[in-house]
Amino acid sequence: MSSFQVIGANNRRTRIEIELPFTESGEWAVDEDGKPIKGAIPVVINLPRFDCMPIDDIVAMQETIRGMETEGKSQQETGRDIALSMIRPHVSERVFELLSARTLFELQQISEEWSNRSTMPPGELLASNGSSKNTRGRSTTNSSASV
Repeated sequence: MSSFQVIGANNRRTRIEIELPFTESGEWAVDEDGKPIKGAIPVVINLPRFDCMPIDDIVAMQETIRGMETEGKSQQETGRDIALSMIRPHVSERVFELLSARTLFELQQISEEWSNRSTMPPGELLASNGSSKNTRGRSTTNSSASV
């Protein structure tokens, strides 16, 4: 009988890739029906599962959220601030700039997918490849950790 091999938190199958509907120049990568625009390469972000993040990173994220000024802000503004603060450490400055201009609707989709995929049971995660497929090509300057 072979031994059980623990999958490390650095394994690419523990990463969550999310394709965004815009290019690095900020133009739409999809049309109004969600179909790819010829020649447009969508931005892809690469996020860690929450349970694969170092505890210091989780604590820092929680402290940032707790320390946010919410008085006088709408729920929409607060929701945007929280989503952006969670994503910021995991993307380049350019991608963060692009995300900062997006709607709460778009940011909530990123947050929900990140949360849902972070709670996927390890067996289910490892049976899949841990990331969404992007068959149109990827923007390589923005995926993974911040630049």
